[in-house]
Amino acid sequence: MIPDALQNSHPIEVPIQKPTEIDEIFDDITYSKGLFQAFILLKSFCILGSSVIRLLHAYIGNQAFRSGLSNYLAEYAYRNTNTEKLWFHLSKASNQSHLSDVLSTWTKQMGFPLLTVKQEQKGNDRLLTIEQTRFLADGSRDDNLRWKIPISVSTKAKPNEIVHQLYLNGEKKRTFLLKDIPENDWIKLNLFSVGIYRVHYSSSMLQALTPAIEDHTLSPQDRFNIQTDVYALARAGHMGYVDYLKLLRHAYKHEDNHTVWKSILRQLTELSSIFEYAQFNSTKLLYHSYVCDLLTNIYDKLGWDPLSNEDTQIPMLRSLILTHTGVHGYEKTRIEAHKRFERFSIENQDHYRINPNIRAAIYLTVAKTGNLQTFNRLKALYLQADTQEERIRLLTALCRFDDETLQDQAIHFVWNTAEVRKQDHLTGFASLAAHNRRGCELCWTYMQKNWKQIEMIYGEHDTHLLHFIETIPALFVSKERAEEVRKFAIDHPNPFLERSIKKVLEQINIRRHVLERHELSINQFLSV
Repeated sequence: MIPDALQNSHPIEVPIQKPTEIDEIFDDITYSKGLFQAFILLKSFCILGSSVIRLLHAYIGNQAFRSGLSNYLAEYAYRNTNTEKLWFHLSKASNQSHLSDVLSTWTKQMGFPLLTVKQEQKGNDRLLTIEQTRFLADGSRDDNLRWKIPISVSTKAKPNEIVHQLYLNGEKKRTFLLKDIPENDWIKLNLFSVGIYRVHYSSSMLQALTPAIEDHTLSPQDRFNIQTDVYALARAGHMGYVDYLKLLRHAYKHEDNHTVWKSILRQLTELSSIFEYAQFNSTKLLYHSYVCDLLTNIYDKLGWDPLSNEDTQIPMLRSLILTHTGVHGYEKTRIEAHKRFERFSIENQDHYRINPNIRAAIYLTVAKTGNLQTFNRLKALYLQADTQEERIRLLTALCRFDDETLQDQAIHFVWNTAEVRKQDHLTGFASLAAHNRRGCELCWTYMQKNWKQIEMIYGEHDTHLLHFIETIPALFVSKERAEEVRKFAIDHPNPFLERSIKKVLEQINIRRHVLERHELSINQFLSV
């Protein structure tokens, strides 16, 4: 949902005027919403997202969905078709003739709504007022778009059931009376995160949900959904980042679900990359300490070594937690990673005795504060690696050194075509850019000086170019860097990159506002 919240988003169904636009449209919006079907119809390219399919499935029910889809596939097997014909069959199977009107607001419009929720107790009933507007990542308002929105509501009494099914029929604002909800009961919108919308709760409503997050009364999908909404609202300026950091500290410190942690850490990583440009010297250190403290419980619970009969998600969660405690400087992780790294010998290939699920964490942790000897050992392991998976782990680690001299060596190694495959240049390059401010500036300078060569390697319409543009300069936070990106686009004209350039400029502007608006309050919160 993150790229779909930009001004420079696009709808799921997009008119295509020329073939080169097809690759451009296959971006994170397409894949985040998920590719369900793609048809090229003369000048039309229709994509139906899996998020919309999931919303539809929940709205009409499993039996009607399966029946309608089966009939649709049977009628149009080996034939061209379009989205409206799918809507027809699903409407017929579900007995809901308005289905096309509902779904077209999701497929033909860009973006998605923000629902602002307020409540008032009326005896034993709850008066709920919901207002919709388009959610934009930069916090600006767009009141021109309206969605037809099925809204599921769960309650404290029935946290995993739809207690009330509400419906916004394109209205900007509507009030609903929910019967039999006692004053002390919380309510939550968007059960299991099926709906494609953000929810802005009042502070009292969010506070009431906190115990249900902490004790896992709420499902992993709902715990995931609540914190991603709060983060997105803070990023857009609708809430403070301190609200998000407090929520994590009070409600998520005992979280144990891999998907939830992956989301939290992705967001904390973005905030960490913004603090590379912090105005206060103490902000980065305070923030790293906060992240390590947040992860202490799950770190102690998981440990380093697998247990017998542990859940299949646990190895991925362990790798995630060890990696993030390592890169944020958690002392226990640093000591253990160095100890395990020193155990094996390159000559004897003993590193293969290390559980592959924790290798990345070890490599990244020792690289961060490593020296030339560490760099050379990782490089030798890369050259000896006999699997692509191991090479990617090591290439990523080679680009994660704090030492500036080793960063210079890393960028030259990344572009050594004799040692690094063409399809892996971006992996190493992006790893170095994401590591710290100096790494990002080094990569951006390289891109500016060598863009023609990069275009020659990949071709002017290769999607790698989109990823280079959207990955490297999008990490900046200043007007000056944004101006450099504009100049870069002028000096290297390529219509294929126009949408990506616009997205990057928007991201830089959002990140700049985050730093300007929130660093002081975050610094003060973390200093207490």
